[in-house]
Amino acid sequence: MSKFVKELEPLMEPWEQWKSTVKALEESAPLLQDPDQSLRAMAEEESKSLQNTLDKLLQEVFPPILIPSSPTGEVSALVELKAGAGGEEASLFVADLLRMYLRYVDVWGPDISCRGADMNRGGNRGWKATILSQTSGASGTSKESYKEVVLEVKGRGAYDTFRWETGVHRVQRVPATEASGRMHTSAVAVVVLPLTEESRAEASLLTFE
Repeated sequence: MSKFVKELEPLMEPWEQWKSTVKALEESAPLLQDPDQSLRAMAEEESKSLQNTLDKLLQEVFPPILIPSSPTGEVSALVELKAGAGGEEASLFVADLLRMYLRYVDVWGPDISCRGADMNRGGNRGWKATILSQTSGASGTSKESYKEVVLEVKGRGAYDTFRWETGVHRVQRVPATEASGRMHTSAVAVVVLPLTEESRAEASLLTFE
């Protein structure tokens, strides 16, 4: 019950503002028909201002408060990338995805982790990405390649963001290892898990294998 009441606290002030604004708007309505032109002009200006306040409450203030927060909104993520069909090219594709995810963490992590957070109460300011384990591939080129990578992304909103990456990712391109210029299809399997205490313990074991 106390948790429910606490969740409603951010709504109290906007709701009181909504009620007082609606009341003021109702009270100003008769003045819009006043025979005195100056009073009508003042009432019209006040009515417009009050209506703008209501519109702002409806469009900007209430939605983020009323939409239920995600139960996994504070959870970090464990991201596993594994080369599939495609041989050496699949290993190169793993490296490409890894670089993309690391870049995403650097660029968007600070913004996403702060959304809806109370920064005055020590809200997270970004994500931290750590490669827990990696198995290099033999690409036959100077480019990085991996058969498998396990990446830990710690920070608010990390799991809710990365969980949509779960699945098989496919690329069709002429690989760097192809001398004749033929198009190849390669695949990488991505699995994203919530970083709970259990998964954190499993991930830590990977670093000792």
